[in-house]
Amino acid sequence: MLIQGDPDKNFWEYNKELKFVTPFKKLYDDYGDKESSKIMWAIYLTEDPRSRFYRIPREQRTVEVTSNYYPTFDPSKYQDAVRSYGYLVLSKEENLYKVTDIKGEDFAISCIYKIINVINGKIYIGQSKNLSRRFRYYNKLNTNEYLKNAFLKYGLENFVVDIIEKCDIKLLTNREQYYLDLYKSYERHIGYNICKIANSMIGYNHTEMTRRKLSISHTGVKLSDSHKQAISRGGLGRSVSPDVRLKISKSHIGKSKSIEHINNIADSLRGRTVAEDVKLRISLTHKMKGRTPEHSLKLIEASNLVTRKMVQQLDLDNNVVNIFSSLSDAARAIGGDVSGISLCCNNKISKHRNYKWKFLN
Repeated sequence: MLIQGDPDKNFWEYNKELKFVTPFKKLYDDYGDKESSKIMWAIYLTEDPRSRFYRIPREQRTVEVTSNYYPTFDPSKYQDAVRSYGYLVLSKEENLYKVTDIKGEDFAISCIYKIINVINGKIYIGQSKNLSRRFRYYNKLNTNEYLKNAFLKYGLENFVVDIIEKCDIKLLTNREQYYLDLYKSYERHIGYNICKIANSMIGYNHTEMTRRKLSISHTGVKLSDSHKQAISRGGLGRSVSPDVRLKISKSHIGKSKSIEHINNIADSLRGRTVAEDVKLRISLTHKMKGRTPEHSLKLIEASNLVTRKMVQQLDLDNNVVNIFSSLSDAARAIGGDVSGISLCCNNKISKHRNYKWKFLN
């Protein structure tokens, strides 16, 4: 859709469809038929490569147009219309493509791309390992809600694609972040990106409806044993900050267990016996509270308790700081994690919470 016709005639007679395009329609409404026609022809003469003024430098173009055609023409007053017309023209250049043109082996490239709305100038910055495959989804309107709504409102034919940079797959996220910071397309008046961080959902909040759908979709779903083990491995060595612990604690304040919950706990414990060594360990734990490491060691030796799970806490110079009767006691005492202390005791990691840990042999 390119402007055509004779600048000496009424612009809108030749380009009726543009009267309904937002920035051009505003010109028509604000300045009327004849005056807006002159403005549009002035934009054509300064911005279109087919114009006789286009070959001279931009600064001189405006001077020539005001001197020879439209004395009061000031491009700064019509920036939206000038920008939109520029996109319309550039969409015919080699470096820009229609959304529907991105297909086939020629576009099976890894790159950073920019989708431009030629009506209002808004943009979307994205990355793709295979651009052709990515745009199959766009042609099916499978994208974020902002860009999808824009496709529906303006039509795919009013969007063009600029392949900003071809790059190695390993560099995609880094380069996308560069262009997100450059264009700031995550700001609503500039573009259609949702998040400020490339290849991440940081900063995105699901709508209440989406949250309900996610909740329903997960209700009753049972995880496989392999899935549970994978989750367990993912949490090994991970520590929970004091702030998070406090939030979890506060979230439980005032909550009471239902009768059904209490009965379930009681049923699960009914008939269970506590082994003698466990009873001794519990007793020893209470006796060791507030004692020095030396005193704790004497209590352990006097109890004749198997010390396989007794845990020593050492500073980074290997001096004994404390002794605990179990991993759990040690974790509670320092606000750490059982898994982190266990990994340290088994020589998988060197320290946890800035302490060394060993099983007491």
